[in-house]
Amino acid sequence: MRNIALTVITLVIAVLMVLSGFIFYAGMVQKRTNEAVNWITNSQNITNQVRAIAILDYKSTASIKDHLLSNGNIPLEEALLQDSIQQALQHLSGNRHNTASQQGYLQAIQKLLLQRRHTKLQMVTMAATHPAKAQEMVVSPAFTAQTDSLRELVATYIQAEQRELLERNNNDSSYTTWSFRVTLIISAFMLVLLIGEVRYIFKLLFRIKTWSNQLLKSEQTFKRLAEEAEPIIYKSTIHGFFTYVSPRAEELTGYPNTTLVGKHYSLLLEDKEFERLKTFYLQQLENGDEYSSLRFEIITRTGEKKWVEQLAYLLTGDKGRKEFECIVRDIDQEYRKEQHVQYLQKRLEAILDNMPSMMFVKDMPGNYLLVIINEILDFSKIKAGKLEVVSEPFNLREVMNSTVFPLQLQAREKGLAFNVRTAENMPAELLGDAVRLRQILTNLIENAIKFTPKGYVTVTVTLVSADKNNSGVRIGFEVKDTGIGIPADKLEVIFESFSQSHKGNSRDFGGTGLGLTICKHLIDLQNGTLKVESSPNTGSVFYFELPFTKNPFPRPHQQDQPQSPSTALPLRGLSVLIVEDNRINQQVAYYTLKKGGCSRIDVADSGMAALEILSTKSYNCIIMDLQMPGMDGYETTRAIRNNGINTSIIALTASALDGERERCLQAGMNDYVSKPFEKEDLFRKIQASTSNSNDQGPQPEHRPGPAQHLSNPTGGDNSTPPPSNTGREEKPPISFEFIHQAVAEDEVKIVLEELVLTMPNYISQMRQYIEEKNWHEVGNIAHQLKGNLGFVSMHEAVQLAHEINRGVVLDNNYEEISRKAARIEELFNHFKPAIEAHIATCP
Repeated sequence: MRNIALTVITLVIAVLMVLSGFIFYAGMVQKRTNEAVNWITNSQNITNQVRAIAILDYKSTASIKDHLLSNGNIPLEEALLQDSIQQALQHLSGNRHNTASQQGYLQAIQKLLLQRRHTKLQMVTMAATHPAKAQEMVVSPAFTAQTDSLRELVATYIQAEQRELLERNNNDSSYTTWSFRVTLIISAFMLVLLIGEVRYIFKLLFRIKTWSNQLLKSEQTFKRLAEEAEPIIYKSTIHGFFTYVSPRAEELTGYPNTTLVGKHYSLLLEDKEFERLKTFYLQQLENGDEYSSLRFEIITRTGEKKWVEQLAYLLTGDKGRKEFECIVRDIDQEYRKEQHVQYLQKRLEAILDNMPSMMFVKDMPGNYLLVIINEILDFSKIKAGKLEVVSEPFNLREVMNSTVFPLQLQAREKGLAFNVRTAENMPAELLGDAVRLRQILTNLIENAIKFTPKGYVTVTVTLVSADKNNSGVRIGFEVKDTGIGIPADKLEVIFESFSQSHKGNSRDFGGTGLGLTICKHLIDLQNGTLKVESSPNTGSVFYFELPFTKNPFPRPHQQDQPQSPSTALPLRGLSVLIVEDNRINQQVAYYTLKKGGCSRIDVADSGMAALEILSTKSYNCIIMDLQMPGMDGYETTRAIRNNGINTSIIALTASALDGERERCLQAGMNDYVSKPFEKEDLFRKIQASTSNSNDQGPQPEHRPGPAQHLSNPTGGDNSTPPPSNTGREEKPPISFEFIHQAVAEDEVKIVLEELVLTMPNYISQMRQYIEEKNWHEVGNIAHQLKGNLGFVSMHEAVQLAHEINRGVVLDNNYEEISRKAARIEELFNHFKPAIEAHIATCP
C-alpha cells in the first residue's frame, strides 16, 4: 500500500507542477500582450502629436507669411504662434518614448521647431521696423529649407514608426502563434497525464478490490485447510492466550476449539512441562527467532497424556503486535515407538555387556563383538526409520583401496586368491555416502571370504551408465566367490532379519544374520538395486548398483602407487604451515607436502597471517618464504622466535644471493631449501628438523633441482653466472620433468594452469615498475618469476630473472633490466603454447 500511495502522490505532484507551469506561462503571455497594446497606443499618440505639431507649424508659418506679405493688413494669430506649438511640444516631451530611434527623431523635430519658432519671432519683431527685410526673410531659401526639413523629418519619423509598428506586430504575431501551439501541447500533455492518472487510479482500485477478494479467499482457504488439515493450527498472543484454534484440536485434546479460544495454553500442561515451555518460548521471543520446534507432552480433557511436536512461528500481527502461529502434530505413537526401540537397544547392550561371561563367547575377539554390536545398532536404526545416508565428496579409488586392503590380507591368510578390477573410465571424484558404500562392500566381501573354503574372491567395479551431461553416474559393484553357495530356496530369505543360508552357518561361521539385511536397506536408501546368483558348491555372485553424482569441484588426491607406507608417505602425521605469498608456490608446496603424507597443511599468504595462525595453532614444521611484501621471512621468523615458538622453520626461496643461508640461520631458521626444490630433499630436511629440531643445523643439499644452479647453499661465491654448457649435454629450453616429480600427476594440471593465468600479470607489473623506476618492486617480481618459471625448467628465463634480481639488490645495475624483462616476456609467450599443449595431456 505504501508503494501505491507513493505512486499516486507522484502523479498528483506531476499534474500540479504542469498546471503551475501552464498558469505561469499564461500570465507571461498576458503580460506581453498588455505591453504590446501599450506600446502601440503610445506610438500612435506620439505620431498623432508629431502630425499635429507639423500642422500647427504649417499654419503658423502661413499666418506669418500672409501677415508680412500683406504689410500687416492680415492679422497675426498670436495664440497659434505662441501657445499651441509650445503646448504640443511640452506634451510631446512628456511622453514615454518606445525606442532609441524614435527618441532621436523626436529630439531632432523638437530642435528644428524651436529654431523655427525663434526665426518666426525674429521676423515678427523685424516687421515693425524693417518690413521689407522681414518679407525677404519669410520668402528666403533658408526659411523655405527649414520648412522642407521639418516636413521631411516628420515624414521620415512617421515611416520609421510604421516600420517599427509592423515589425513589432510581426513579432507579436509569431509569439502569439508559438504561444498558442505551446499551449495546445501543454494542454494535450496535461490531458494525457490526467487521463493516465485517472486510468491508473481506476486500475489501482480494481487491483485493490481483486487483492481484497483474493485475501478474503486466502483467509477462507486457510481456515478451511486449517480445519481439514491433520495437524492442528492455532494462534496465540505472546502471553500464551489462544486467539484462534482449528477444529481438529478437539480430536487431540478433547476440548472444542471454541472453548480453547481465550484460554491459556497451560490448561493442557503439567506444571513442570509448563515451566519448560515457558522458558523455551521466552527465549525465542528474546532472541527474535522466526520459528522453533519442540516436543512436549500434553494432558487431554480426559486426563490422558499425549506427545506432540510443535512448530512455533513468531509473527507480527495486523496491529503490529507480536503473536505466535503454531502447527501441532500428534507424534504420540511415533514417540512411544522410539522410546520402545531405545529400551530394546539398551536391553541388547546390557545383554552384550554380559556376553563375555558366557561360555560360547569367551574366545571371541573384541573386534568381532564390535561388529555384532554395530550390526544390532544399525538394525535398530533401520527399524526406527532413523538410518540416513548423506551426500559428501569422496574419492572412489581411495574408498576402494582403504576397504579392500585389510580384506585382501584376510583372504591371503586363508589361502584365497583375491582380485580387484576397476574399469578405466571410472570417475574418481563423486558425491555420495562413502561410509555406507564401504559398509556394504565390507559386508559382502567378508561374507565371500568367510563362505569360501578355497578358490578365489573377485571384486569388479564398472561404470553402468552416465547422464547426457555426464553429471550423474550409475556404478556397478560385483563380489564373486567360489564358496559353498546358497540353495535356491534360500535366495529369497537371506535378506530377512537374523536369517542364515544354512542351518549351521551361525555355529560354523559366526555372525548375527543381519549383514545382508542391513546391506539391502542401505542400497534401497540410496535408490540402488541388489541382485544375487548362486548355486550350492559352485559359488555366489552379489551384484549391486548405486547412483552417484560427479563432484563438480573435485579435490586433488594422491596418486595410488605401490609403495610401502614408509617410503610413499615420509611425512605421515606431520602438520605443516606454509608461509608463501605466491599462489603457484603455495600450490606446489601444498600438493608436494600432501603427497608426502602430511596430516594437516595450512597456508598463510603473509607474515602477519602466519603470526595470527600460530597464536591459535601449533605445527611440527613451518615452511617460510623469504621475500614477501610487508613482513618478509626474516622478520616473521624473528617474531615467531620472540613469541617463544620453537617450531622448526625451513626457508624456501628462489633467492641465490651471497650470505642468504647465513641470514636465515641468524634469523632463527633451522634449514634452507632453494626453489624450485626436489621433493625428496624437502622431505628429508623436514624429517631431519622435526625429529630433533633443537639440535639440527643446516643440512647439505641433496641434489640440485631445475634452476637450482643459481644458488650455492653450501657457501661460496654466487656472484658470477653459472658456467656455460660447452662440452656438456645441452639442456632443453623447457621441461616438465621437475613439475611431475614434485607434484602428484593429477595436480600438475592445476599448477600449470595457474602459471599460465598469473604470468602475464607478473610481466605486466614488471613493465610498469620499470617505467616508474621502482627498482625494489622490480626485484620482487623478478624473484617471483624466477621461482615460477623454474617449475617448468625455462632455464634462460630463470637466468634472466636471477640477473634482474641480483642487479637490483646487489649491483644497482639497472641498464639491462628493461631488455632482460622484454626477453623474459618473449620467452614465456614463445613457450606458452607448449605449456598449454602439455596441460591438455594432463589427467
